[in-house]
Amino acid sequence: MSLETGEAEKIWSNAKVYALGSIINRAGGLILIPLYAHLLTPVEFGVYSIVVIAVEFAGVLISNSMGTAMAKTYLETDDTDRRFLTGSTTFICFFVAAGFLAVASYPLSLLVGQILFQSAEWNLVILLAVLSLIFNLLLELELNYYRLRMQPWIFMLLSAAKMILMIGITYVFLKTLDMGLLGIMWASTIAFALVSVPAIVVVLRQTGWGFDRSIFRSLVTLSLPLVPGKLSDVATQFFDRYFIGILVNVASVGHYALAQRVASLIQLLFISPFAQVWIVRRLESLSRNTDQTVFRDVFRIFLVIQFSAAVAISLFSTELVALIADQSFKDSARFVPLLCLAAVLMPIDMNLQLGILHASKTTYMMWSSIIAAVLSIPLMLIFIAEWGPSGAAASVALVNLIRIAVTGYLGWRYCDSKIDPDIVMSGILLGLAACAYLAGEALFDERPLFAAIAGKAALLVAYSTSAMVVITSQEDRRSFFISFRQKLRDAYNSLMA
Repeated sequence: MSLETGEAEKIWSNAKVYALGSIINRAGGLILIPLYAHLLTPVEFGVYSIVVIAVEFAGVLISNSMGTAMAKTYLETDDTDRRFLTGSTTFICFFVAAGFLAVASYPLSLLVGQILFQSAEWNLVILLAVLSLIFNLLLELELNYYRLRMQPWIFMLLSAAKMILMIGITYVFLKTLDMGLLGIMWASTIAFALVSVPAIVVVLRQTGWGFDRSIFRSLVTLSLPLVPGKLSDVATQFFDRYFIGILVNVASVGHYALAQRVASLIQLLFISPFAQVWIVRRLESLSRNTDQTVFRDVFRIFLVIQFSAAVAISLFSTELVALIADQSFKDSARFVPLLCLAAVLMPIDMNLQLGILHASKTTYMMWSSIIAAVLSIPLMLIFIAEWGPSGAAASVALVNLIRIAVTGYLGWRYCDSKIDPDIVMSGILLGLAACAYLAGEALFDERPLFAAIAGKAALLVAYSTSAMVVITSQEDRRSFFISFRQKLRDAYNSLMA
C-alpha cells in the first residue's frame, strides 16, 4: 500500500486522542441509555427521541453551519492573530443567533407541542430541550475551535467534564428524584451550561472580542448555503421518527430510537474521532495541492474498520439490546443492521463533500442534502406504511446511497474535486460485510448462545481479514505472506529442535 508513513502516523496519532475525547464526549449519553431504557416506557423514549431531533432544526440555524464555515476560514491563513479573529467573530455571531433563539424558546415550545403531539403535556420538556440545545451547541463550537487549534487534550478535558456532569445530574434527577423525562431534560440543560459557560470565558480570553467584517462576510458566504442542506439533513432524521409515530405508534418510535442508539456506536467509537482529524488534515492537503494517494489509502483502512464495527454490532444486536434494555425493547434488535448500513455510508459522503468545500462551492453541498431530503419523504411514507420501522431504516440507507451518488457527481462535474470516490473498492468492502452478516443470520441465529457467539466472532474475524487483504496492494500482500510463512517455519523449527 502506498502510504506515506509520516502523514499516516500524524493522522492516526491525533485520531487516538480525539477518539478518546469523542468517546468521552458522548459516553454520558451512551452510559445513560440503560437507565433510560429501564426507567422510561417505550412511549416516553419515543417522545424524547422526537423532541430532541425536532429542536435540532433550530440548532442548524444558530451553530452547525458556523462550525464548518469557521474551519474553512480558519485554515485559509497561517497568521495567528487572524485565526484568533476568526474564532472571536464566529462566537459573537453565535451569541447573537442564540440570543434570538432563547427569547423565542417559550412560544416555540408551545408551537412544537401542538404540531407534534396536539397537546400541552410535553411543552416544558420541549422548552428545556431548546435551552439544552443552545448550551450544547456552544460547547460543540468550543470543541471545534480547540480541534482547529490542534489541542486534543483540552478537547478531551471538556468532554470528560461534560460526561461526568451529565451522568451525575441525570442519575440524581431520574433515579433518585424519579422525575422521568422532565428530569432528563433538566439534567442536560444544567450539565451543558456548567461546562460551556466557563469554557467560553477561557476561549474569549485567548481570542479577544474582535469582530472583523471581512471574516463575517466569509462566514456568511460559506455558512448560508449550508443551512438549507443542514436543515434537509435534520429533516431526513426527523421524518423517519415522525412518520413511524403517525403510521405505526409512538411506542414503535421508542423501539426504533433505541436501535438508532445501538447503531450510533459506530459514529461514537469510529466515525467521529476519525473525522475530527480527517477533515482538518485533508482540507489542509487540498489547499496545498499535495498528493492525495496517502489519504485514499488511509480512508480505505478506515472503511475496513468501520465496516467491521458495523458487522459486529449487527451480528450481536440481539445480545446488545438485551444487555442495555429490558424485555419491552427486545424488538429494537431487528432494526439495528439496516441502521448500521445507513451509518457507515455517511463517512463516504462526508469525504466527497470535502472536495466541494475545498472549492468553496458549498451551494452544491446544499443541493445534495435537499435532493436527499425530498426523496426521503415519499420513500419513507411508502416503506414505513409497508414494513413499519424496518422500512424506515431501509429508506434511510437507500437515501444515503442516493446522496453519495449526487455528492460525487456534483463534486466531479462542477468542483473539479481531487478526491477519488473509490466506489468500486467501497462496494467490494460493503458487499463482503453484507455477506458476513447474512451468513451469521443464516448459520447461527437459532444456535445455542455460546455456539452462536463463537460462530459470529469467527465470521467477524474472517471479514476483517479478507477486507484488509482486498485493500492491500499485490506487492504488500506478497511481502506479508512471505514474512508470515517464514515466521511459521521458524516457529516449527523451534518446536522440533
